[in-house]
Amino acid sequence: MLLSDQPRLLATHDDLAEVVRLVRANRAHTRAQLCEQTGIGRNAVSNLLSQAEIAGLLERNGNAPSTGGRAPQAWRFADSTASVLTANIATRRYQVALTDLAGNVITEVQREWPIQRGPVETLSRVCDDLTTVIDPERPLWGLGICLPGPIDYATGIPVSPPIMPGWDGFDVIGYVSSRFDVPVTVDNDVNAMALGYPGITGATDAIYVLLGTGIGAGIITRGTIHRGAQGAAGDIGHIPVATHESVGCRCGRTGCLEAIAGGWAIERDAAALSLPGDIATSDERDLTAPASVEQVARAAQSGNSAARSLLSTCSAALGGVLSVLVSFFNPDTIILAGTVPNLSAEFVTNVERIIEAQSLPLASRTLKVVCAPHPTQDATRGCARLVVDKVVAPH
Repeated sequence: MLLSDQPRLLATHDDLAEVVRLVRANRAHTRAQLCEQTGIGRNAVSNLLSQAEIAGLLERNGNAPSTGGRAPQAWRFADSTASVLTANIATRRYQVALTDLAGNVITEVQREWPIQRGPVETLSRVCDDLTTVIDPERPLWGLGICLPGPIDYATGIPVSPPIMPGWDGFDVIGYVSSRFDVPVTVDNDVNAMALGYPGITGATDAIYVLLGTGIGAGIITRGTIHRGAQGAAGDIGHIPVATHESVGCRCGRTGCLEAIAGGWAIERDAAALSLPGDIATSDERDLTAPASVEQVARAAQSGNSAARSLLSTCSAALGGVLSVLVSFFNPDTIILAGTVPNLSAEFVTNVERIIEAQSLPLASRTLKVVCAPHPTQDATRGCARLVVDKVVAPH
């Protein structure tokens, strides 16, 4: 395992780190733009650009448009000169990968694995697979991990995760650091997905909503994650829905959005409606096998009235909660990820219609509601970005 000197260099040179950060964030590409953004003189910026090029942090990118004289040299972040390890640990499977600094996968391993087996057994297996994707010829910047539960971002410790028995208070960074001598960053899965969604820039305000077993959201403000004071921002699954206040939730309360539109709630209601597991594929129905979330979504797509009604209830609850968030936060984009939005166009249309009807007209006037077709890929890119963001952040 070849550790990179680049993070150490950035950590000890604030001006160099700022120049690299501005170029990587697409806020400046030429010497003149960097002088304007940083207030540093032209000669000093030229020296910093030379240092960054020698260190493999920045590379020349042709010429920028001329403003009257000779076309200036343009620069870009050198994302192929080093690598990052990533681990996206979900409730029923995990994926580990080696990526470049932009989050493009070089090598990956995916496994079915229940997170309920606990932190030690899970992380031991994840670390074993991480060792198989390391390229000893590629310098490493660090390891980014995402988990499907609330995370104290400052420490990387899970806090009362409802679907992760045994993980509460576990020192994930400490355990993994005993296996890998690189900086380790841990965050919630939907935060990583939001960061890794294509097109997120420094001008983006968005809410990335993951409809999985539970429901969570990553809040992007000006291209960065808003985590809140304790890292709990975006836990929208436990916002109460007034029209369903008697429905019990796994958290012990009633009326939570997750208890109406979460994956486990959809499967619960499908069983109560006696929707069989083969409703979307066959006329021979096995009433002893309740439908999965995917089967309910495919059945709704095929016109099954009971499945459509069930998803209509879910979309109404989700749309109502999101309409409040749209009025409060005024994002430019709502991104829906998960099996249901990707299989049911009607579900997405219903959510969009309810947001438009219930939120402030000014807040929803130019709002886009889109689907994330590849949330696993988003998570991998996001884990890589977590590492790189930390390295190039102001020290």
